[in-house]
Amino acid sequence: MNDDFFDNKKYVGKWTPVYYFAELGDTDNFFIELKYFINKTHYLKTKSDVGTALDFDMLDYDGIGVFAGIPETTLEMLKNRNYKLAFVSDGIEYNDDGDLLIVSETYSYAPNKEYISYENDIVPIWGLKDVGALGLSTVILGRGNNCRTTIEWHTLLKVADVTKFSTGDKVSVLAKASFAKRGINNVLTGIVYETYELLTPNAVTIVSIDTPNRIIELDRPLADMSWSIGNTLHTSHSYKEIPDHCYECLWGTISIDSKWNVGNTNLNYRIHSMSVKKVDSSRPFKRRDRQTKTTTSFHSEYPNDVPKIVVPQLGDGSELDVISKSTTPSIRQWKEYIKAEKLFVYTEPTIEYDEINKLYKMIVKETKCI
Repeated sequence: MNDDFFDNKKYVGKWTPVYYFAELGDTDNFFIELKYFINKTHYLKTKSDVGTALDFDMLDYDGIGVFAGIPETTLEMLKNRNYKLAFVSDGIEYNDDGDLLIVSETYSYAPNKEYISYENDIVPIWGLKDVGALGLSTVILGRGNNCRTTIEWHTLLKVADVTKFSTGDKVSVLAKASFAKRGINNVLTGIVYETYELLTPNAVTIVSIDTPNRIIELDRPLADMSWSIGNTLHTSHSYKEIPDHCYECLWGTISIDSKWNVGNTNLNYRIHSMSVKKVDSSRPFKRRDRQTKTTTSFHSEYPNDVPKIVVPQLGDGSELDVISKSTTPSIRQWKEYIKAEKLFVYTEPTIEYDEINKLYKMIVKETKCI
């Protein structure tokens, strides 16, 4: 039997939070579900339009405010969320006659919040073509604290000119050193020595540059590093003229040709000068498993600030897998990104639309520039 009391919506005096964002670890933000009674014959004519703002002053069927009793500060917070009607159910028959329905409404909104998570993924490691200014070098200065190893086992070197280098440059460390030959029974004769160029066999990376103090930081210690003999610089017969070494902090394992039979290298060579030289730091493109950052956000309208995937491009828009001075980003820009530990978007962001709750969900994945 139809009761005209229910010809208009009669709300139940209770609202229910819907924890839509709980799977992202957020229970502070939620949707709101309301229920009301309505005669089936009046369901369509009284059904509210999607997008209707939530009325926080609505009364229930007993004339009491549905949101009465909420602390004022909490109520103000809910009002500021700008809840809008997203979904209205078809209604469920409530009485035996089937002429009274109970209908649920869901009011949603997009939190002004980003949800961050970390995981591992296979990401592109862009190739690098860095052949500009190869061979640039500068002299390493002085002794003592001008050359030292940090607690991270990085090497700090004070040099004459830091402006020739950028963070991320691959460099080799060279030294001019004199070696004394030993005579019979491995006795140091003090007569004959030759001066050679020593170099680190593998390039090391500049991880930071302190321009005011002219200090460059290398990614590993030079102490205990194997060195290789390069070119013969000259031969002399006056061992006594060899000055004391000025790079005592760099004593390490010297990989020397067997003809020298030098034994204790601390007694058999002196370093005259050292320098840092830029070498080719090109590398091929590859894919590797790296840590990634995933940012999830929600929007009531299609987002207009979708981040762009970073792919090396030439001026005509063609995409490459190698960064060079001719691409965007350029090799110099990329090195600055590495220095700043910047993240880049390595895959196209995804945007999903939740038709029921009228929200766009955007997922952006980034990884560190290396």
